Amino acid sequence: MEKNSFIILRHGYDDHSYIDGKNDTPLISRGIKESTAAAAKLASLVAVRDTIIRYSTKQRAHQTAEMIKHALEEKSINCKCIEDFGLTELFQGVFNFNGLTHEERGQFLHNCWVDFEKCRAEGNIYHRFGQNQDRSVILELGENHAEWSVRIAQGFLHIINDLENNKQSINVTHRGATFEIDRLVQLANGQIPMREVEQYEAVWMPYCQDYSFHIDNLDKAKSLVYKYIDSRSK
Repeated sequence: MEKNSFIILRHGYDDHSYIDGKNDTPLISRGIKESTAAAAKLASLVAVRDTIIRYSTKQRAHQTAEMIKHALEEKSINCKCIEDFGLTELFQGVFNFNGLTHEERGQFLHNCWVDFEKCRAEGNIYHRFGQNQDRSVILELGENHAEWSVRIAQGFLHIINDLENNKQSINVTHRGATFEIDRLVQLANGQIPMREVEQYEAVWMPYCQDYSFHIDNLDKAKSLVYKYIDSRSK
């Protein structure tokens, strides 16, 4: 990989038979196959030097990261896996799904996401996940976009630090976090102003899809990301 470049990978396909606000579900057979193939692909791209594999706190991301680590170590590449809360998907809240079918649970979460994305697109980054939904179902509201953005930005700083230390950087995360990191890279490279970081459409993304990003100047990137965190923490 080119200097100052890093890889983001969405985790493999997980168990969708269980739905709650935490959604800490494991990979199933399809996800294991996808992750094994993705690991082999990454192993063919990574040069022989130290690699840091960061992964979200969700077990589906951890499992995917371990498969990548195994594939790299088979090529005698020194790897270290690090759990990183800054790569974890949005916390959706605490739900009381008792009495609801799997389809009803899925529809409720879908409605929450539609509402959350609509508010974000309108510039309301302080709207909490589930805020406008049935409070007899959602017992504790989830994060708002500003809180989540700050957390993802902190994860991005960890990636920058790895690059500064001349480590190859592979990061296993989720769909939303990938979009957010993409915008933070654009901010860091001077392609968009800070006010436009959250202005994106969260479209579908294949499982185990990998994305390569490049940062033009690490020092400038860190400065801008710190300013971004400060602006969203108020």
